Amino acid sequence: SFPTRRSSDLDHGIQRKTTGMKSQQSTYFAVAIFGLAPLSGNAQVAFSDYGQGYSYGNGVAWAVFGSGYAFSNGEDYEIAEQFTSGASGSLSQFMLTGYANTSQAIATLTLRQDTGDVVGPAMGSWTVTLPPRPGPFDPPLDPVTVSNTDKSISLVAGDSYWLEMSAPLSSNSSFGWYQNGVGYNDLYAYQINNGAWTTLGAQIGATFEVDVSPAPEPSSA
Repeated sequence: SFPTRRSSDLDHGIQRKTTGMKSQQSTYFAVAIFGLAPLSGNAQVAFSDYGQGYSYGNGVAWAVFGSGYAFSNGEDYEIAEQFTSGASGSLSQFMLTGYANTSQAIATLTLRQDTGDVVGPAMGSWTVTLPPRPGPFDPPLDPVTVSNTDKSISLVAGDSYWLEMSAPLSSNSSFGWYQNGVGYNDLYAYQINNGAWTTLGAQIGATFEVDVSPAPEPSSA
């Protein structure tokens, strides 16, 4: 089972929220009704659980950390969130909202295939620099955007994928990933010390967006 100590390791109240859940189908509805910011070029939203104006929940869905972090119990700990793409096209960018607990602020995002609700092979990885943890009177954080230039990485509408966040192995890095504020729940999985992935049941998911650039329409003769 999921290690229960995870909810208090970081002394920051990091825990999963289990109230206000909605069905997976609500994600596409949320994307349609909330006025998300315009996308660059011809990109379109493949998945998003942000609210209006890129708002997010006031709790932290997950923490990830390296084994050198003070509250890690000597374990490297990664998290992945499952999502289903609502559009087909080459991957354009990710957006997410999170923060760094230490001065080492560079996390890694990895897009992975889904193999029957299990985290599958990596499709690509990117580094992201997260801002410091905000104080109680600071304004909400803006989303961090991670662009993709490898146009061979594509998503297919209706297919599921996993977005993983990790800290450098053996580092003293620690990152918090905010939960969404629209009540969307998803499958999640964790990995300890680079071992096998363990998939657990649906809970309120971390907040992020995935955008794609659709293939151009064929020109008519």
